Amino acid sequence: MFMFYDPLYMAVLVIISLLSFGVTSLLKHYVRRGDLVQLRTGLSGAEVATKLLRSQGITDVAVVKIGGVLTDNYNPRSKVLSLSMKDVPHQQLVSQHMRQGMPCSMPITTHR
Repeated sequence: MFMFYDPLYMAVLVIISLLSFGVTSLLKHYVRRGDLVQLRTGLSGAEVATKLLRSQGITDVAVVKIGGVLTDNYNPRSKVLSLSMKDVPHQQLVSQHMRQGMPCSMPITTHR
């Protein structure tokens, strides 16, 4: 019935699966721990990204929010910086720009 059953293969598979689970758990732990740290300035991740881009003279990169955890990425073809939804509070971002008298020139959209 099990023509290709090899105990060594099964042992390696189990060890790799356990290591993968351990690394994933450790990464999630550190991400949750990092989420508790707040910046003294009170800026969101999107605001920090915007300030950094503008300080370097980069004005053609859009900041958008996407779903998921650890899904932040940059697409150089479309010049879009995608941040996880928990990192981009839309109202806070828009109101911050309004308070500073800056037009909110970044298109904030949701990609699913």
